[in-house]
Amino acid sequence: MGVGVQSVMVRRCVCGRVVLLPAAVFLLVLATRLPVMPEHLFSFDSVNLALALEEFDPAHHQPHPPGYPLFVAEARLVHSLVGTPERTFAVLKILISSIAVVLIFLLGARMFSTPVGVAAAALLFCNPVFWHSGLTSSLRLHLALVSLLGAYCCWRALCGEDRFSYGAGLAIGLGSGFRPELALFLVPLWIWTLSRYRRPWFLFSNTLLLLAGGAAWFLPLLIAYGGWGQMLNSYHVYLMEQSQSALVLLGDPVVEWRRMVGSTLLWNGLGTFTWVWALAVVWRNRSQFAQWQRQAIFLAVWLLPAFLFHMSVHIGAPGHALVSIPALCLAGGLCIVEAQQVLTAKRPEPSRWFKPVLALALAANVLLFYWPYHQPQRKEVTQFRGWASIKDAVRVGTYEASYAQVRSIEETTRLALRQIDALKAGSQNVVVMWNRDAVPVWRKVSYYYPSERVYELVGRRTSRPRARLWRGNRILSDASFSPEAKVSVPVGGRLIWLVHPDVVPELARSVSLRGVFPAYYTDLPKDSPPFRWGSFEFVPE
Repeated sequence: MGVGVQSVMVRRCVCGRVVLLPAAVFLLVLATRLPVMPEHLFSFDSVNLALALEEFDPAHHQPHPPGYPLFVAEARLVHSLVGTPERTFAVLKILISSIAVVLIFLLGARMFSTPVGVAAAALLFCNPVFWHSGLTSSLRLHLALVSLLGAYCCWRALCGEDRFSYGAGLAIGLGSGFRPELALFLVPLWIWTLSRYRRPWFLFSNTLLLLAGGAAWFLPLLIAYGGWGQMLNSYHVYLMEQSQSALVLLGDPVVEWRRMVGSTLLWNGLGTFTWVWALAVVWRNRSQFAQWQRQAIFLAVWLLPAFLFHMSVHIGAPGHALVSIPALCLAGGLCIVEAQQVLTAKRPEPSRWFKPVLALALAANVLLFYWPYHQPQRKEVTQFRGWASIKDAVRVGTYEASYAQVRSIEETTRLALRQIDALKAGSQNVVVMWNRDAVPVWRKVSYYYPSERVYELVGRRTSRPRARLWRGNRILSDASFSPEAKVSVPVGGRLIWLVHPDVVPELARSVSLRGVFPAYYTDLPKDSPPFRWGSFEFVPE
């Protein structure tokens, strides 16, 4: 009887811990993210995803390629409960962040020890890029979540728990429906995990399950596109637009490659700089790392595919690095715990050392994210200028992964929308003119003002300007890719200009400009002649 009571008490204790850990993590994420969560949709991509909640149409960028079908399905479920895209994405950011932190703790505890799991979870929780995406992109958070889920299943399969190999294949196959590039990044780890098995049927069934998981989201996506032709054409146009805009601005593929290498190193390294000093402490006692050889190989196979892809092919935002950041957090957790052991070997009361060592790294991460950075001015130069170029890249990359950027975009968006409301009230014939680099992005303006006409003007610095007139999600006219784009504007109407502050003096020389940042305006006289600005000719009609 005593044994039975003891068994019940043990089970209750375990169940309590299982419930308590996710609940505690959820409350911590909620307390640190929700108070500073942006009120509006944060980015161009967020608007595309919001439109997909009403109608899933990837051929018309609802959402943008490659489509993210499982994310849209997940978001629609939450949307049916909470009602608005803003609340939907906020709920997902908190939930996905919480699950990812719990997963990295479980993985760290199994791969190394409970203290390493705690340290890794704390490092991920306070990682600047993870925190930034936790405020700005519920979609990119899935890079960390699926990466961790796939790695967790692979590790348990590698340790002899065969059933988890099926979980790994299913996690990678289905998880790629959130971000298709995840298959490219995680399949090498899955293959390496299965290489220990020599049973043909076992390998075949695992492969079949991975393919079935991929087909579960790919076939509906193909149907939504209307077939292979439309899908491939949509991907081609999207990739050409993305690559050409970068190469035209930078002028040289070598420059773009340097930018990708720098961004990959910086965004992966932001949360690493805060604990890398621990390597120096443990280096003198490096023989102890021999026991972690298999774990080190596992982390390398997990980390390198995404890392090399981002350095050589594409990394466009800090959140893209989230697929590899969890592996670095696990390495950081191990280094911190090993450093603790080295430091306490020569000192009494070793329990006192773990908290300060970890707390220092966490405090540095929080400082990196919340430091009041000033928005850097981008300098379009094609020549590498040594230390000056490195400093510029660090300033830009660090700002783009900081709360300062989140706050700046949200405050500017709030102010611009308020000004647009006031300017619309004073005129019956309004057109919003948006130019490259202005905040808020034109897609956001079209979303919040679906009945207004919004011009997307891109071309001050290119030889092939783009001038598209939008109303909501529909293109009314497209005067693009000619040497000089003619832009039709209403006679006697009001033009509301959303432009970057750097171009305001140039625009003011072309047309009468009134108002203050971020929304300027021009009231056109009924006899206003055509005027020119950069690559565009504006014709009152």
